[in-house]
Amino acid sequence: MQLVESPKNPGVLCAGTDDGKVHMTKDGKTWVDITGRIPGLPTNAYVSRLSASAHAVNVVSATFDNHRADSPGCNRLQFAC
Repeated sequence: MQLVESPKNPGVLCAGTDDGKVHMTKDGKTWVDITGRIPGLPTNAYVSRLSASAHAVNVVSATFDNHRADSPGCNRLQFAC
């Protein structure tokens, strides 16, 4: 699991999990599944890393590892929270 806070928007957290989902919260209580906002997401991949942009508000980069599906390597994707 990865958990990051936006340096441009304190209090906005994104969490990536081993089931390939990414969730976001603005209050720490209510989490929203934003996985559908990620273009090109590989099937059955898990979130191996999240990084909140230091330059753009509400932009996160993520890597997704798909080796469990015999697809070597990682995909790096950028998306809006």
